[in-house]
Amino acid sequence: MRAELIRKGVKPQLFRIVSNPEFLREGSAVYDMFHPDKIVVGLEPDDDQSLAVMQAVYAGINAPYLTTSLTGAELIKYAANAFLATKISFINEMARICDAFAVDVNDIARGIGLDPRIGRIFCGPASAMEDLAFQKISKRSNMRRARAKWSRIC
Repeated sequence: MRAELIRKGVKPQLFRIVSNPEFLREGSAVYDMFHPDKIVVGLEPDDDQSLAVMQAVYAGINAPYLTTSLTGAELIKYAANAFLATKISFINEMARICDAFAVDVNDIARGIGLDPRIGRIFCGPASAMEDLAFQKISKRSNMRRARAKWSRIC
């Protein structure tokens, strides 16, 4: 982005770049904005001025605050979406197995959800609406692009 702005003639001293991904849930965006479970801010190295501005923006909001690189902030967003999609895919696959053995998948979801390492969130079989929401998130967050970046890294 920096190179693009400079190419368009914007002087580097006139702008700063910050990545501040949102982690809003469909249907509760306003609440989530003021009650986030985390605040992630990606900055360029040694950008204390932008850090101060972002801290002022979130002053009074009680949530863990993570400062990282610009790319790190974006990867946190991609990783969170990918992990949640994985949880939904996993429990949906468990539902197929449960059907084969006449077991209620909700019992399985509750049982594994009690493990604090797994947690209850997104640990139930997804409805068609949740599947659609995740398809939308996946498209919006460009999971293909993220997967391509990850494959180059690994």
